[in-house]
Amino acid sequence: MLRPESLDLQFLEVLDQRAALTGLEKNQLQRSVRGYQGELQLDQLVATFFGHADLVCDDLTLQFKDELAQIDKLVLVGNTVYLLDAKNYRGSYTFKQNSWYSGQRLLATNIFRQIDRACDLLQQIFQAEGLQLTVQRVLLFMDPQVKLDIQQQAVQQVLRYSEIPNWLTKLKREAEIYPAISLASYRRALAKYAAPAYRPEQDFAARADQTLRPGICCPHCCHFDWSFDRYTVSCRRCGFCQSKELAYVSTICDYGVLYFKHNLKRKELLRFLGEGGKEKYLRRQLSRHFEQIGFSKSHAGYKNYGLRFKYWFAGQEQYFEDTEKRCRWKK
Repeated sequence: MLRPESLDLQFLEVLDQRAALTGLEKNQLQRSVRGYQGELQLDQLVATFFGHADLVCDDLTLQFKDELAQIDKLVLVGNTVYLLDAKNYRGSYTFKQNSWYSGQRLLATNIFRQIDRACDLLQQIFQAEGLQLTVQRVLLFMDPQVKLDIQQQAVQQVLRYSEIPNWLTKLKREAEIYPAISLASYRRALAKYAAPAYRPEQDFAARADQTLRPGICCPHCCHFDWSFDRYTVSCRRCGFCQSKELAYVSTICDYGVLYFKHNLKRKELLRFLGEGGKEKYLRRQLSRHFEQIGFSKSHAGYKNYGLRFKYWFAGQEQYFEDTEKRCRWKK
């Protein structure tokens, strides 16, 4: 399975479908999409040129005392943990006098900052757990067109996209020569200090000045104009057909992403579904697919995981694929 999108990216994607993003949010969405694409590229390169999936850990959020760090990828070879940080930046970058420049402009945030913080936190964890492991920082630029000018030696290794395959191949040979040290203890330490993934501080309920477009969003053309049959819904704009069950469930998940601090409530969901929402059918899908909180008529709604459909219902793909056969039934 592909690594999941960050919770922040999921929130912005759903929000972009249903509301007007601010300029800041548009930039954040673009950066998040490019960053995620870079992470997927790195995943593919590591799987192709390194392998050894048991030595690779992806997409970690770790906490030691009051410090948090988000880590793209860790690779354990012998007694060395390679801390990989993927940057899918465009343009030209220069490192000189302990600072990074984009063209001639001094960057306000040092590109090494995130990987350095993560390295410090990892070293504290290993020391606290009595693990004799060395951390090596590797910054990887994933855009093949990016231009780099490294004018001074750095403790962090910096790799261009074209250099990554050879470096991973060399690492693979080392992994075959030097067995991983304390692999089980290493994984237990990472699990012990694992923290929940980052979410925005507020969900959409805190935005009194913004409104959402209700309805089912077409996954093909992002319009909201549907014709409804007994078992299916069809987009009037592009003709895309989807089972009504999948359309309802995925829309409920999108509501959960935007209102991640709240339980799922039937009244609010019915409003979110818009004109096409039918209470009886919604009640059936909630009962079938979502976890009720509390008992009988006094229950407090349904549990909200705040994830888009493909992550919330991972492992149940076959069931929903089978519901799509309804689009081929004769009307």
